[in-house]
Amino acid sequence: MGFLGVIKEFKTSFFELHKQRSLIKKAYKLFYQDNYQEALKCYDKILEIETDPPSTYYSKAWYGKGVVFEKLERYEEALKCYDKTLEMNPMHVDAWYNQGVVLDEIGQYQEALQCYDKALELNPKYAEAWFNKGIVLGNLEKYEEELECFDKALEINPEYVKVWYGKGLILKALGRIKEALKCFDKALETNPDFEPAKREKEKILSSKS
Repeated sequence: MGFLGVIKEFKTSFFELHKQRSLIKKAYKLFYQDNYQEALKCYDKILEIETDPPSTYYSKAWYGKGVVFEKLERYEEALKCYDKTLEMNPMHVDAWYNQGVVLDEIGQYQEALQCYDKALELNPKYAEAWFNKGIVLGNLEKYEEELECFDKALEINPEYVKVWYGKGLILKALGRIKEALKCFDKALETNPDFEPAKREKEKILSSKS
């Protein structure tokens, strides 16, 4: 290929990347406007544009499609999109995490745990992954392990209201009422308007009176 050919190829590649970048921005905007079908169209257009080598926008488009399908509760399609994302970028921590969320949603708990473990291997300080791993362990009736995961999440984010609340529920179910009450109090310290924690605290206090 001559010099002019190289320049032409560079310009074409630059144009294609610019087009993909514009489409990804548009897709994000449409998603946050709850315009999911139009967001999917943008992601599909990105995947139709050929670049050599494949740009990072391909994995972003597959991931974005997965998020949209997950939002629409089209879980099998979401899983396929996350699989494609991870084929292209095995280090995509959010794809591992979201895949775990979907697998949990459809009751595939062991597979969900594997995904959360992979996300935590890539990012041990991923508080949401610790929290959701705990929820899956709770679904499997492994309550002590669930509490350990919640504690890990709280080490990373001591103001994680949902974790304090969830920990309180587990402790209450295990009959550890004083500890549960402290957890509901911690949730309300961070967010005094968090109604679920208020209700649980009131139930405990009213049962004592």
